[in-house]
Amino acid sequence: VPVVPGGEEKSALLVIDIQEGITGKLASPYTRGLAQQSETFIQTVNLAIEKAQLEDMPVIYIRHENTDQIVNFLTGGKLLKAGTAGTEIDSRVSVVPGPVFIKGKGDSFSNQQLDDYLRTRQINHLYMTGLDATQCVHKTIQGARQRGYKITAISDALIAATIEKKEKVLAEYKQEGVIVMKMEQWQ
Repeated sequence: VPVVPGGEEKSALLVIDIQEGITGKLASPYTRGLAQQSETFIQTVNLAIEKAQLEDMPVIYIRHENTDQIVNFLTGGKLLKAGTAGTEIDSRVSVVPGPVFIKGKGDSFSNQQLDDYLRTRQINHLYMTGLDATQCVHKTIQGARQRGYKITAISDALIAATIEKKEKVLAEYKQEGVIVMKMEQWQ
């Protein structure tokens, strides 16, 4: 775990890939399952953002931008093509002052600036929200674990293509040492 003077825990909230082209007005046919679940999910994410603010916890937004020409070709440029409106944060998400990191791979730590930001601020505990729980969130959790961060996944502030897939991956998170809790349990 990143060393913090005095051993105290310093936390941040990650809001991963909740974007117009996935859950918002510009949702693509490829993300229909996620878009259909988005209303209650985004309300819960906004509660997590509010809670983080009350605790003076940094809120960090992660946006995915596809620069892969093959993916962009196969999806007709409809799945988070870099520079398009679909890459913007879903307009229903509360955006508070805080950094936004752009990634081109599943793991948010593929952008080295994220780890640099966390280490500079001596943050050692990450609360995870966002999508897809089976893909980018899971890859980010694995990247965070490799770097020694403590991780809490807020289960009702995460979605996957189906409820069954989400439940399966939450069980995997627990096996990997991740704390899994609902928003109402966050004290």
